[in-house]
Amino acid sequence: MTADPRIACIASMLLPPACAVVNAMVHGARLHTFLKRTPTIATYQNIIEFERVVKRQMYAALLQIVLLVAPGIIFVVGLVRKVIAVDDVLYIVLPSLVIMAIGMAFKTLENRARSLPVHDPILEERRDHIVKVWNSKALPDW
Repeated sequence: MTADPRIACIASMLLPPACAVVNAMVHGARLHTFLKRTPTIATYQNIIEFERVVKRQMYAALLQIVLLVAPGIIFVVGLVRKVIAVDDVLYIVLPSLVIMAIGMAFKTLENRARSLPVHDPILEERRDHIVKVWNSKALPDW
C-alpha cells in the first residue's frame, strides 16, 4: 500500500507545529511551577533553580525555532516536487497562529520570571546577568 504523497507532505508540515505546541506547553508549565514555588529569589538555591529554568527555556526556544521553520522547508520542497499547491500554505499559517497565541500567553510568565524580586544585592546581580543572557543570547553562559 503506497501512501498518498500529498497527505504525507501535509502530515510532515503539521507534525513540527504539533511538537511545538507540546514544547511550549511543557516549558510554560515548568516556568509556571517555578514561579508558584519561588515568588522571590531569597537564597542561593533559588538563583540556581532560576538558572536551570532559564536554561531550559533557552534550549526550548531554539527547538521552537527549528519546529517553526521545518514546515516552511517542507512546504517549499512539496511545491518544487509538485506534491502540494500554493493554497496548502494554510497548513503552515493556521498552526503558526496557534503557536503564536500560546507564546503570547506564556510571555507574561516569562516577564514575571525576569522581574522576580530579589533582596540580596549579590543575588540581584546574578539574576540580572541571567536575564540579560536570556534576552540577548541564544545559549546560556553558565
